Amino acid sequence: MSKFVKVIFSKDAWKSYQILSHKAKRSKKELIVFTALKQKIDLIHNNPSYGNQIPSRLIPKKYKQQDINNLFRVKLPCYWRMLYTITNKEEIRIIAFVLNIFNHKAYNKLMKYQNK
Repeated sequence: MSKFVKVIFSKDAWKSYQILSHKAKRSKKELIVFTALKQKIDLIHNNPSYGNQIPSRLIPKKYKQQDINNLFRVKLPCYWRMLYTITNKEEIRIIAFVLNIFNHKAYNKLMKYQNK
């Protein structure tokens, strides 16, 4: 029996998605990111563990406070990133909850990576 996979966006991720969708109508760069984002979401539908799993010790405090104990990163063009978590693994339904979509600078700040 195959599992049902549903992808849900957080408020922040949905806002980023809508902004990208709007900007993609006028900007080639945003169109590239938006198109890739839609493709990656389809890949997550087919394989919820598609992204690179972030080690538990590196999960930002912001997400740990929301009881998120698994975090996946998906690289997008132009150094954009998408973060998501998987819930309800034991049930037939898997929910891939997209937490955020942001550019590389914002991603580095959240993950506390240093600029070189």
